[in-house]
Amino acid sequence: MISPASIQRLKDTVRIEDTVGLFLDLKRKGQDFWACCPFHGEKTPSFSVSPSRGIYKCFGCQRAGDSISFVMEHENLNYVESIRYLAEKFQIPLEEIHLENAEQIKEEQSIKAALYIVNDFANKYFQENLTQSSEGDIALRYFYERGLRLETIKAFELGYCLDTFEAFTQAAIKAKYNPEHLMTLGLTKETNGKKWDFFKGRIMFPIHHISGKVAGFGGRTINNNSQAAKYFNSPESPVYQKSAILYGLYQAKKSIAQLDECILVEGYLDVISMYQAGLTNVVANSGTALSIDQIKLIGRFTQNFILLYDSDAAGVKASLRSLDLILEQQYNVKIVHLPSGHDPDSFAKVHDYEFVKDYIHRNAQDIVTYKANLYAKSTLEDPLKRAEMANDIIYSITKVNDIIKRAAYIQQCSEITGIDEKTISSQVAKILTRRYQELKKGVKSSYVDTLEPIVPKTIDTQNSFQTFVKKTEEHLLRLLINKGIERYGEADNPFFQTLIAQFVIEEIKDYAFDFPAHQLIFNEILHHFHQHLIYPPEFYINHVDPIISEFAIKNSEIVQEPLMSWKNSKFNIKAPKFGANHTKEADDCVRNINVVQVRRLQMKILEMSQGEASKENAQVILAMQDAFIEERDKQRINDDLIFLK
Repeated sequence: MISPASIQRLKDTVRIEDTVGLFLDLKRKGQDFWACCPFHGEKTPSFSVSPSRGIYKCFGCQRAGDSISFVMEHENLNYVESIRYLAEKFQIPLEEIHLENAEQIKEEQSIKAALYIVNDFANKYFQENLTQSSEGDIALRYFYERGLRLETIKAFELGYCLDTFEAFTQAAIKAKYNPEHLMTLGLTKETNGKKWDFFKGRIMFPIHHISGKVAGFGGRTINNNSQAAKYFNSPESPVYQKSAILYGLYQAKKSIAQLDECILVEGYLDVISMYQAGLTNVVANSGTALSIDQIKLIGRFTQNFILLYDSDAAGVKASLRSLDLILEQQYNVKIVHLPSGHDPDSFAKVHDYEFVKDYIHRNAQDIVTYKANLYAKSTLEDPLKRAEMANDIIYSITKVNDIIKRAAYIQQCSEITGIDEKTISSQVAKILTRRYQELKKGVKSSYVDTLEPIVPKTIDTQNSFQTFVKKTEEHLLRLLINKGIERYGEADNPFFQTLIAQFVIEEIKDYAFDFPAHQLIFNEILHHFHQHLIYPPEFYINHVDPIISEFAIKNSEIVQEPLMSWKNSKFNIKAPKFGANHTKEADDCVRNINVVQVRRLQMKILEMSQGEASKENAQVILAMQDAFIEERDKQRINDDLIFLK
């Protein structure tokens, strides 16, 4: 952890104009500097940098901050990454807070720093081989034959490892780099005590960390007669985890943020050729299946994904897996398949930027359309195959939390399959319910985790009372979620113009829920009610808050279970079954809440009367007793109370 003193020293040392000047061409006007804002498109400068105050401010989009926040915004780094970025740029040492394992942390950081330095040496060495050695001419010619221009080769820092046994290893050792570090990074291997170059005779693709540091390499053979694998990749190391890094993201991150869209491909040359064609928001999950960490990494820049994988069987399989994984993270995703015989690399070579861009956006398919198109047209004529297709589509729909998006997908699925929307919605709810039950069996759900009572257990009857409170509050919330929009009362009753939600909320407006999860759910219902909105159960089933979503899934009307079948003989109350008269149910819910209020009052009296200062509180207790008796009689609760003597 970086010490606050180091952070403050960095803020005091690094001038705002120097930080912004790393990225923008600043023009001085009076005491301040000006430039076109990098965060929104503009032709007239409205982005001001004030050295005297140490801040920047855009008068167009209103973004403002200091050096650290500018790097965070501009480079899409988090707070700590931005601090380290500035410290490295301006050579400012950072002090770490001493923890129990401070020495271990310091050693790990030192090793990582050393490994990055070795990778940087290797990267420069490979680039020099490509352009400054006779053997490198063969590799350079290969790139040219693949249609790459020199500026593109330089942009991605492509290189070549000489086809010799140990040329690189010896060069690194001669430059005083630790042989153990070479082995850790996979640049050097050892056989029978002899060290040799792992990537010998291969063109080199450096894989950059999001900050620009080289984390690892991909090496491709250019010898068509080779029996070895076409691609070798660096092994996992302290600086390179395949599932947490994306090829090309360092070059593409600004474009992804500006275009608010990321195109995902499979290979190094796919990224490079697309970039050269003008599509600069392209990355690849090379050497590994798309992972959650990679998805979240892209999610720092955009929520919109386009999968541009090959149209063969392997590409389809990768698309399907990636599609559901992206949906699970609640991002937007579309899929594009290129014409037969093409991959992104070849397609970008034979078409110009406008054609490729238009083709991608014209042929991008949503999850429903994509999955439906995977099935033959004859599928719709076969009821069993049609049901199979619908279930396949529904499975992906259940990954979507946003209620509006899910409703649109359900409607689209209905139109394609010819199956009624209500049936599809019901199936979606069943899958969500089953998923909830499985989660509950295997792992504690966030809803269950929060069911800890606020009221302390102070008397013997507290356990049974807490059960009563829990069931009462659940009953009330089920009613509001499922039947809040229904009319209260009978048709000839003057109260019939009142909705159940209006009646219940008005009656219990002063009630404080004992369980935090219940209070959270009620607050959400109340918030929308004050905006004159009463949402259907599907809204809460699809809610972004897992506590609300899980409660709604468990207690939705679609599940067709009793709202509350629980009886406490002490209080002589039994809730009605689901589907009974909801006006009576609303009355019973309110009465049950009043029972809870009365019982709380009784408990408070007992607590106060049993305390050491009970005599001092005598008048207060007697007044509370009178209030209790009045409420008890009103609610007709058969419960005795030991009064203060």
